[in-house]
Amino acid sequence: MEFSLSSESPVEDVGGVGIPLDELAPHAYANVVSVDANDEDLHRLMAMGVCEKHAVQLVQAGDPLILKVLGSRIGLSARLAHRIRVQPHEDPSAAITHAPAVDDRE
Repeated sequence: MEFSLSSESPVEDVGGVGIPLDELAPHAYANVVSVDANDEDLHRLMAMGVCEKHAVQLVQAGDPLILKVLGSRIGLSARLAHRIRVQPHEDPSAAITHAPAVDDRE
C-alpha cells in the first residue's frame, strides 16, 4: 500500500485518480485509491478499514459524513474525507472482507 503522510499537500496532488470521498454520491460504492493524511489520522483510518483497495459506501453526506466499511458505519469529518480519493463503482460485492494489519508498537 502506498499512502502520503503529508498533511500539507492538497488531495489533488495524489495522482489525480478518482474523486475525493466527500464528492461521492450518497449510497454510492467506491474503492479507496489513496489517502493523504498525517500519521495519526492514517493509522486511525487503517484501523477502521479505510485503506487502499477497500470498498466503502457513502451512507450519508455532510459533516460528519457516514461511511460504511467492512460492515461497520463510521463518521468522518468532511475535511478528512476530502483527503481520501476513491474510484466509484456499482458492485457492492467488490468489498475486501479483511481488515489490514495495524502495528500499534510505537
